[in-house]
Amino acid sequence: MSAAAFDPSHPETWPLVLTFGEVCQVFRTPQSSGYEQRQAGRFPVPELLPRVAKGPRYHRDDVLLSLKSRSGQASALERRKALHGIR
Repeated sequence: MSAAAFDPSHPETWPLVLTFGEVCQVFRTPQSSGYEQRQAGRFPVPELLPRVAKGPRYHRDDVLLSLKSRSGQASALERRKALHGIR
């Protein structure tokens, strides 16, 4: 059985942990812009810590929550949890 290919527009194909490049694809932003946002502390998704890979990794649920927040679909409680890093 082969794994489903990553499709930025279909969260059901996303792995549990996404790379920086995959998150940039989801947000439809060039990686160069993503790096600039990360350096400025404005990247919309918190990194998983401790870092266990070469580059930053992001949890699928954090990415989905960030997308919901941007589209106005997240509840006030979800936004508050995201802002304060509460799981």
